[in-house]
Amino acid sequence: MREKEAEMQNLIWCEGDWREKISWQNDLGLQRADGVIEVLAARGAVLFHWYDHWSRLMAGCDGYIPREKLPSGQEIKAKAECLLKKDGNDRSVVRILVTPGDSDDMKTPSGSPKLSLDVRPLTESESKPLRLMTVVERRKVPNLKLACDYGTVNRNIQRIQGMGYDSFLYYDHIDGILEGPYENVFFITTDDWLITPYTHNRALAGVTRKIVLDLAQRSELFKRVSEYEIGIDLLKLCREAFFTSTTRGITPIKQIIYRAFEVGPDTLTSKLQKLFWKYSDNYFRERGA
Repeated sequence: MREKEAEMQNLIWCEGDWREKISWQNDLGLQRADGVIEVLAARGAVLFHWYDHWSRLMAGCDGYIPREKLPSGQEIKAKAECLLKKDGNDRSVVRILVTPGDSDDMKTPSGSPKLSLDVRPLTESESKPLRLMTVVERRKVPNLKLACDYGTVNRNIQRIQGMGYDSFLYYDHIDGILEGPYENVFFITTDDWLITPYTHNRALAGVTRKIVLDLAQRSELFKRVSEYEIGIDLLKLCREAFFTSTTRGITPIKQIIYRAFEVGPDTLTSKLQKLFWKYSDNYFRERGA
């Protein structure tokens, strides 16, 4: 999927009120990349797995940004649904950013936290198989979506694309392959095991990742579904690989470094992708989208 060229719908919570425009000049989110991010998909005015995304956003704020100074989850959900109705698009992506607010010295918050809520239209497009390179790096707080953890993504992608690849995987010499810049990664072995890296202190426990694991376990596609420590050497025992993410669902991977993987309509990845889209369609239909 990709975003349409269209104006986004936006609201900001600031000083106890919702506003359409505010000044970000002294905000720590702008000046220090200090904030918590959440992104989720929507159809019509129905948000996909709102509670899971909201819970993770609040986990990122715990002990850092006071919840009592933020609107409730129900209020934010209601505002997002209003923006989606105003937007009028069939498919949208909803982005939430929470920051500590303004700072007089660009270090310490001096005001109330801010919450930015924006809705952008999304169009469906073919997920072409990706070619990936590894980057010896990892996000500092992998179990949360902190703004500062994504500051090097574009630099890495530009460098990797200059080498002829599409994107990259975070890699650690001890823990192995971790995750993509915005995605979780899965592998299918030559004996039909579905494996994905451990998430504890290693990678984000993505909402789509959780859904795909559940679908795979309930299907008869795989002999085994499990978390695993995945080193580079293990790739030679894998015949398929794919990313999972909020806005793209399942995206096949055709190459990691020099290792090629099977892609196409007859793969287990393609069959699992169809199960995910069926699940997603049913989720939205049951809620009126």
